[in-house]
Amino acid sequence: MVADAAPSRVLVVGAGLTGALVSRSLRRLLPASSRVVVWEADANVGGRMRCERHGTSVTDVGAQYITPTGDNSDLCDELRRAGLLVPLSGRIDGTRAADGGGQNFVSPDGLQAIVAHLLEGTPVECGRAAAPLKLSSDRWSAGGDETFDGVVLTPPVPQLLPLLGEAAASLDAPTRAALDGVEFSARYALSCFYGAEAAPIFARELDWVSRYVPKDEDDALVFLSHDSAKRGAATPPSLLAHTSVPFGLRHLRAGTPDADIQADLLVRLSKLLPWLPP
Repeated sequence: MVADAAPSRVLVVGAGLTGALVSRSLRRLLPASSRVVVWEADANVGGRMRCERHGTSVTDVGAQYITPTGDNSDLCDELRRAGLLVPLSGRIDGTRAADGGGQNFVSPDGLQAIVAHLLEGTPVECGRAAAPLKLSSDRWSAGGDETFDGVVLTPPVPQLLPLLGEAAASLDAPTRAALDGVEFSARYALSCFYGAEAAPIFARELDWVSRYVPKDEDDALVFLSHDSAKRGAATPPSLLAHTSVPFGLRHLRAGTPDADIQADLLVRLSKLLPWLPP
C-alpha cells in the first residue's frame, strides 16, 4: 500500500468465499473513491462453494452445509434474512469431529449463491488469471497494463505461492518453508442427476439427506448427499459423492483419466446403493 494514503485501486485475486468476504470488507472500509476489483481464473465465481447444475437440479460440489458459530453468526443471520440460508431438511447419517454442534443450513439455490451475493457491487472479471506480482513505483501489477495500490491473494496456498512474484522477498525462511509444505485437501466430487420419475425411489430408499461413509464400507467414498432433498427442493433427484483425500491425491498424482475415475466411482456407488437408477 502507498504510505499515508488510502489505496485508490485494490485487486482481490480469487472469487471464492474468502475473496468475496475480503472484497466486501474492503468496499466497506475504504473511502467511496477507492475501487476494488476481483479477478477469477475460473469461468464462474464460487471456488470451493461451486455448484453443478443439470436442468433445475443442483449439487453443491464442495462445501455441503453451514453451521453457525460465534464467528459467523452475524453473517449467517444476514444470509437467512436474504433467503439465502434455510435449515437443512432431513438427517445427516454419521458425523465427523470438525462438524461441531448446532443446526445446519443450506442454500435453496446452492451455496455458490452465497458467494455471488457477497460479491454484489464488486466488479468481477471471470476467466481472468493473475500473473506473478511485480512492483514498480509503489504500484503492483498482476498481469496486463493495470496497476494497483494493493493486491490481496485469496487462492489456496499451492495456487497462491506462484503468484507472489516479487512479493515473495518479504517472506522469511521459516514462513516460506511452512507455506511450501502445504498441500491441497484434494478429492474428487461426482455429481449424479436423475429424472423426475426417480423421485419416489429415492424417497422410499433413503432415510437421510447426507451420509458419512465408514471406511469399512468403501475405502474411496467418504460422503454422500441426496442434494435435492437436503434443501427440500421440488426438483428431480440429485446425488453428490465425495472421495477421500488419499484416493484423490493418488489418482491426481498418477494422472488417472477423469473417465476412469467416474466409472470407478459409479461402480462403488452402485454397491453402496444398489437400487440407484441409471
